Amino acid sequence: MNTLTQVNALTATGPSERVSSKYRFISSAQFIEDMRVNGWDLVNTVNRTRTGLGKHAMRFRNPALKLRAGDFLEIVVLNSHDGTTSFQLSLGIYRLVCANGLVVGKNIIQPVYIRHVGYAAEKVKTALASLIEQSQRIQELVDKLQARILSVEEYTAFVNAALIIRGLTPHKVSAEQLHVPQRDEDKGLNAWSVLNRIQEYSVNGFEYTDLEDQRLKTARRLTGAQPQIKVNGALFDAITKIAA
Repeated sequence: MNTLTQVNALTATGPSERVSSKYRFISSAQFIEDMRVNGWDLVNTVNRTRTGLGKHAMRFRNPALKLRAGDFLEIVVLNSHDGTTSFQLSLGIYRLVCANGLVVGKNIIQPVYIRHVGYAAEKVKTALASLIEQSQRIQELVDKLQARILSVEEYTAFVNAALIIRGLTPHKVSAEQLHVPQRDEDKGLNAWSVLNRIQEYSVNGFEYTDLEDQRLKTARRLTGAQPQIKVNGALFDAITKIAA
């Protein structure tokens, strides 16, 4: 058995054998500590890779930073120990009502990258400051989405965009199949509720009837770190393009 399959990215003490001699290994434990020193605690991780050293995600929360509804602002970090990505820090939102984690799209706030080469704790502090400086825009955007009622045409356009983001074909899945909310708070056609409703379907997976062959099919749950972040961010960008 390849011993690499037993490695946990959060406790790994060395990189993949595939990285170059210039690559500098930065343990996730060190990064987590650097975040903690700056007031951000690790609250969730996604680490499903073949070797355990590939792309993994970490979500950090500062209890002092909340939106008006009580939802937390978070820092979502994508990292790897095999050279496939540097530290990528994005803003996220954790909704208390559904225990769901959103990621703010790149078209709204660009992620901040920290390379493994030349890594320093001071760079973490600088990256955090850059993201937090822009965080007021998130509350303004949420307010705008909550007040914006989508037309049926706009709702359908967003669902179709979400299906494409998930790699599905819109004409095979009707928007009505994704219309049922998981909770009362996500009912209606305001853009914020629609985003959260479709985000849950997109990330957690769903069953649908293929409109072409009438067979019941399944869009699987996203389990990888990078797909979750990519789809979350793309959905945020898609709804703001339509509604904000």
